[in-house]
Amino acid sequence: QFTLLKQENWERIQNVLNIRRQTTNYAEKLTDICALIPTQYTPNVHGYHRVCYQLFTNVKSTRKRSSAVHTTSDEPSCSDAKRRKADSSSSSCTLFPQNQCIICQRESKYVKRKKDKLIKCVTETAKASILEAAQRKGDARLTGLLQNFCLIAKEGHYHASCRREYTKKYDTPLDTELPENLTAHKKATQWIKDYIEETIIAQSQVERVTMLRERYLNYLQSNYPEAYNPDYKTHKLKAKIQKEFGDRIKFWQPGFRGELVYSAVLPKGSAVETAFEMAASDQKRLEEAEILLRRHIIDASKNSELPWPPTAEDLQSETVKPLNILLSFLDHLLTKNTQKNSETTTTH
Repeated sequence: QFTLLKQENWERIQNVLNIRRQTTNYAEKLTDICALIPTQYTPNVHGYHRVCYQLFTNVKSTRKRSSAVHTTSDEPSCSDAKRRKADSSSSSCTLFPQNQCIICQRESKYVKRKKDKLIKCVTETAKASILEAAQRKGDARLTGLLQNFCLIAKEGHYHASCRREYTKKYDTPLDTELPENLTAHKKATQWIKDYIEETIIAQSQVERVTMLRERYLNYLQSNYPEAYNPDYKTHKLKAKIQKEFGDRIKFWQPGFRGELVYSAVLPKGSAVETAFEMAASDQKRLEEAEILLRRHIIDASKNSELPWPPTAEDLQSETVKPLNILLSFLDHLLTKNTQKNSETTTTH
């Protein structure tokens, strides 16, 4: 939570700033953080996070070490025993709150109605994973804390669920919609929305989500080839569809088969019946085959060094191999289907 800075807070920060600049302990100088503090205070503009403020202004141990250095050895109040005691208390000083998760900054958290207890960080692996995730996410708060202070030595705590979610690696930049391609993806998304509106909703059709992805990619490939990404994830398109249509459409995955999308006004039983009817339709099969083959063939034509289309001599040479998906299609078309038709004719 962001809190506006008051005059007394500003004065406190300035005092701590001077203390940290004068300390001889490099780890306590926090040079990078100190350099970010403005020289002039502006009310209603400058502010702080409570935990960040507490951590930065915690200079109790720094003051003790500083006073110990500047006190001469002949003073009775600064005996070796007292110095050792001061150093011991300084080293045992805990920087991170013991009742707070360093990630969510809360003590209590419930996961599936069970309390997720705080765990003390005791391994280098855990510490490194959180720091790596903070740097990847651009989290300045956690990055600054973990780079300047040892999470293990300062007894930092976290919820297991917070660390698991925070360190999870999501899609790589290849899977994301880059800023220069946003216009293309917006156009493709609008095209898919129109298709769903006119076909799935208006005509009560049922379609596989993966086939919607194929249509999406075909649109990009034909209209915005620079934004085309064959590895674009199906779940990204599904999220867009759900956000746009909400309760107007439904998704259903029968068994381990592909997920279906259909109009919410269509009962599930009717949706299943429609799906099987469409799957058995010759026209639908040909349309889906055309969409799949077309995209893969265009990809191959752009990546191949041979002239396009290839000649019979090119195909007979060992330097080029037909696409696996095309070979599979031809296998079904010329071998299995022919054999099945022949057997059917003989039977009748």
